[in-house]
Amino acid sequence: MSVEYIEQPSRQLGDLFNRGTLAMESGNLDYAIEIFASCIEQEPLFLKARRHLRMVEVEKFNETGGSAMTHKVSGAKGLARLMMGMGQLKMKQPEKAILTAEKLLRIDPLNSKFAFLLADAAIAAGTAELAVQTMELLRDHTPDVPDVLRRLGQVYEAANRPREATRTYERLCALIPGDLDVRRLLKNASAVDTMKGGGWDEMVRDGRTFRDNIADKDEAASLDNENKAVKDGGDMDTMIEETLAKIEQEPANLNFRRQLARLYRDHGHLEEALQALEEALKISVGDPQVENMMVETYLMVYDDKASELQADGKTDEAAAVQAEKEQYYLDSLYSRTESYPNDLDLKYQLGKALYDGGDLAGALPYFQQAQRHPKRRVDAVFHIGMCFAGKGQHDLAREQFERAISEIPVMNKAKMGMVYELALACEALADLDAALNHFKAIYQVDIGFRDVAERMDRAYSEGS
Repeated sequence: MSVEYIEQPSRQLGDLFNRGTLAMESGNLDYAIEIFASCIEQEPLFLKARRHLRMVEVEKFNETGGSAMTHKVSGAKGLARLMMGMGQLKMKQPEKAILTAEKLLRIDPLNSKFAFLLADAAIAAGTAELAVQTMELLRDHTPDVPDVLRRLGQVYEAANRPREATRTYERLCALIPGDLDVRRLLKNASAVDTMKGGGWDEMVRDGRTFRDNIADKDEAASLDNENKAVKDGGDMDTMIEETLAKIEQEPANLNFRRQLARLYRDHGHLEEALQALEEALKISVGDPQVENMMVETYLMVYDDKASELQADGKTDEAAAVQAEKEQYYLDSLYSRTESYPNDLDLKYQLGKALYDGGDLAGALPYFQQAQRHPKRRVDAVFHIGMCFAGKGQHDLAREQFERAISEIPVMNKAKMGMVYELALACEALADLDAALNHFKAIYQVDIGFRDVAERMDRAYSEGS
């Protein structure tokens, strides 16, 4: 059974929410937190109020000098309440556990244990969407932490977001490639994502799972076998035979051909994967998903070749292969950008590849176009600033850095990097007071970030 989240609250609740928004905009964070908390106590499914509450809590936390030590202190302070929330979950009282988690997050909105409690409780209550933003904020603040990514993937799955779950598990696989359970999670999410084009949204509304939509139960069993094959490499031949049989029955089914390529690729048979993708392109010429898989697979071939040469001590030859790989990737981006001129994500990737190669003038127009992409906007704006800075146009760079920074509510590693570059731009413009203030903002959150501690020590010793 689907959940109806609140988008348009009652007039009374809407007025209360507006009061909280005014308090937030005027900088009265404590009062804003109190108002937004009251909103979600009255209506737990009011997502906008919950999102605003979390944003203000994070801002308040950062203002008070949130750090790794703060997380430890808050963890000790909230231990009793955390145990109570876990007990509520065991007693099958997830709604109460959600309220408990919210009280803990009021203490520390970026404490992973508190966030995990909210995630588990929201999933158990069938309202996983409540935990999405909290887990995303935690991921942004602590990037590439396996436990965080695993729990975020589970929240995405429970919230019926298979595409986001797949991307999250892909990142997790890159971090811990030998973890068979993670690969199983990726395969599950990828399978559901593939199913989405075949009635997934209708299944969600009806409260059914993707297996309920498979008419032939043998096909459902086959899908389970594919997941088991991750743990038992000996099943791979069977899986390939089954997929080839499906292709023989439905030669025009692109999903089966992509599935075959994934099976080959996941088990290291890259040449066979490329052949499967070439056959898929014959069926659907110019399919962007197949083209993307082909590029990724070719890059893996280059990596394998370079690794072999490096292992044999052939360093120069390995470097040549790496250079060839980079040129291939760049050429593929040019080609696909021409084929799909409205794909802003491709434009961002091309801009990034040119920027990484030192071609700032070439990268700049692609970043300027890519800033219209909602998910790439902040990174694109930041890289526009980096291009200007690299060209010595520090006044223009400063404007772009300020734009990018204003859109990130949490002082995470990414934002610290942007603030650092803003400080350098201010130094280049001889605005030393502004530069020092930006370095201070980083120093208060992470004393070990780059050379900020050294810069602060030097600034204070010169000022004394």
